[in-house]
Parts: sequence; structure tokens; C-alpha cells
Amino acid sequence: MGRNRKPAPRWAPHDVARIRAELAHGYQQFIAIGDREIERNEITLEQLSALIDDGILQDLRPDFHDELLEEQEFYLENLPRLRNDRVYAQTAAASVATFAPIWIPLSAVEAARSVEYQRSDTTSLIALGYSGCLLFDEPIGRIRASIDLFRLDVTDVDVDGVLWWGYVDDEPDEEGGAACDRGELRADAVILHVLTRTRPSERLDFLSPWRASTLADAARVVVPLTLDLKVTQADDIEPIVTVLQRLGAAVEESRLRLNQLSIPKSKYEYVKPGWPKLPRMTSVSVLAA
Repeated sequence: MGRNRKPAPRWAPHDVARIRAELAHGYQQFIAIGDREIERNEITLEQLSALIDDGILQDLRPDFHDELLEEQEFYLENLPRLRNDRVYAQTAAASVATFAPIWIPLSAVEAARSVEYQRSDTTSLIALGYSGCLLFDEPIGRIRASIDLFRLDVTDVDVDGVLWWGYVDDEPDEEGGAACDRGELRADAVILHVLTRTRPSERLDFLSPWRASTLADAARVVVPLTLDLKVTQADDIEPIVTVLQRLGAAVEESRLRLNQLSIPKSKYEYVKPGWPKLPRMTSVSVLAA
């Protein structure tokens, strides 16, 4: 079995166009699978509602009627989650198509460790923009996650990248103003998509959206943008947010800057039939001291 295992895909700045294209295709597949799953849930709910609302089963088979009610409750709770996941994936896909990934060498992560930062200040998370994608030369931590849509197994995976996008709350704040109207901030929170190269098993399910991608979207976390964070992050994501805060603070203090690294012409783009068409990349941004 070991002889049939594919070699690990190359992971270097010159390969960013391919890594980006694979991720975009993965989100495309995730959205398509989500659409089918949402439709299946909606049809099932319609069928359950018709049986329950008829009322006959409640008189003839009360036990079966109660089972149908429990099943209906499951789908009523599952459907909003599926729709929310689809929206997140659609926005992430748009971010991948719009913003070229930034390569973060280990030296930049090490340099940022000495940067002072305010733990409660999360506004530094957008130091490199309100949307974007970071790819790390070496993993910056591990997180508990499941990357297979059809298996419930949860395992530790490396954090090899983070894709983020700003989120604006349309609800008015307590004073009646727009929720995003806080000085120069144009977002209320960032959605962090944790990306990993880890594969828990030798092969992903053939229906997995990430089977052709170096990276998989392992977890999504909402982090409020504020000077005084009151929300406690999950234990395993907090160290990751800390690394991002330090990197952002280092950029704001000009201790880290973006440099452009040329890409070989043969690697300007990565195109396959049916995959999203992305802009060509002639260089990649690298964060360095």
C-alpha cells in the first residue's frame, strides 16, 4: 500500500499559483456538494411536514409520529448550518479569487515573537487588509478539526495557512448608528478559515471537496475586531490568533514588510478544465524583516 502513496505536493513560494488554484477548486466543490445537501434537506423536510401535518399518524401510530418529529427537528437545525457553511465557502472562494496568497517564512514568524502586542486588541488582524490568505513555510500550530464532510472523526491537524475576510454586522448598534462605524474600521469581525495540509487518513473520501487540493479548509472561527476583546476564544485557536496578532503588530510597526519574489514563467498559473479561472501570478508577496 505504501508504494501507491502519492508524494506530498511541493510547498514553496514558487508553487503558490498551483496551491491557490487547488484551493479555489476545493471551495467550488464544497459549494456544489453543499447545494446538493441543502436541496436534499429541504425535500426531506417537505416530506416530513406533509406526514406530520396530516395528523393521521398521530392517532394511528403515535410512537412513529414522535420519531418523525425528532427527525424533523434534526433537519430544521441542520439546514441553517448547511446554508451558513455555504455562505462562508462562497465568500472564501471570492477571497481566493481576488487576493493572491502571501507567503510567510519561518523567519518572519520568529521575528514577530518579540513584538509586543495587546492581547485584547484584535484590530491588528487586518494589518495586511480586510481579506486575504497567508501560507506558512512551517505550521504555526495545531487545531482539532474534521476535514471530511461525510465522516465525523475529529483529529489534530497542522495550521499551514489562514484565509480571512472582514464581516460587517448590518444590525444597528446600541446608539442607533451603523455597527461598522467605529473610526477607520470597515468591519466588525474577521472570519478566519484555518487551512491545513494534514490528511488524517491515507485517502480522503472520493466525494471530499479537498481530494485534489494541497490544502483543506479545516475550521472557521469568528473573531471580533475590537480594542477590548471580551469573547474568550476556543483553547486550540487562541495560540493561532496570537501568532496572527503578533504578525499584524509587526507589520504595523514596519518591522515586517512585504517583498515581491518573482515566479518562474512556467508557474504563473495553474489551469484545469472546469476549475475556476484565476488571474495569473508573476510574483508572490513574501513577508520578511
